[in-house]
Amino acid sequence: MSYIYSPNLVQGAEPAENEITWKSEISPLGNILGHRWLTTSDLKHISNPACGDLRNRTQSLFFTDFKITNLPTVISGIQLSLQTQRNGRIADDQIQLIYQGQEIGINNFSYITDADGNLPIKNQMTYGSPTDLWGADITAEMLQDSTFGVILKFQSHPYFPHSCGMLIDSVLLTIY
Repeated sequence: MSYIYSPNLVQGAEPAENEITWKSEISPLGNILGHRWLTTSDLKHISNPACGDLRNRTQSLFFTDFKITNLPTVISGIQLSLQTQRNGRIADDQIQLIYQGQEIGINNFSYITDADGNLPIKNQMTYGSPTDLWGADITAEMLQDSTFGVILKFQSHPYFPHSCGMLIDSVLLTIY
């Protein structure tokens, strides 16, 4: 049996220099606290021999306080479902679990090229699986702690010069 949870708290990390920040707005879907998250400006990828290859990154967003209950006796996996609008140009940088303010396990970002060497970027992405604990030792107590959640950070597409924003519509965790 599996259970699906949404975050009750979303916080941004202190942005580093040149990181694109996020803002929330009322979502017509009402998925994340009645809000969705969008970048405050476009992420850019500028490829110029004179100045090098410049790509923007977003500040990290922390999605926590999932109010996880009804846990299975044995926790076998965690799956993150992410619904975004990336315009095919914004790639993952960090998709990782967080607990008590610390990153845990592996960065489960998707940076896999297809047979033609392209980096496919989809608006709907799934990370983890019913048998994937993201390389972390997960306990029921951790999952039920309000500090447990995920870190999301994104970057400009590494191959194609562009300028576009990004929007996060929903973040859902499924516990197996």
